[in-house]
Amino acid sequence: MRELRAWDQEYQDAFDRADFSTAGFASREAENVWIEKSRRLAERLKAESPVVSRVYYRANGVIPKGDCVF
Repeated sequence: MRELRAWDQEYQDAFDRADFSTAGFASREAENVWIEKSRRLAERLKAESPVVSRVYYRANGVIPKGDCVF
């Protein structure tokens, strides 16, 4: 949970609800690092949670529904 909260906070820090045009990560590289972290966390959530049977991770629509990222 600590890593999930930190991952979410990274996104919240980059997201500006008042001005979507300026929202985003400092660089494309920083965004790619965050996306890769997202993939790893989704995999861990599926593997480690005793109550989660499915994880759908679609990376903001860039991964077609039904495709597996792992």
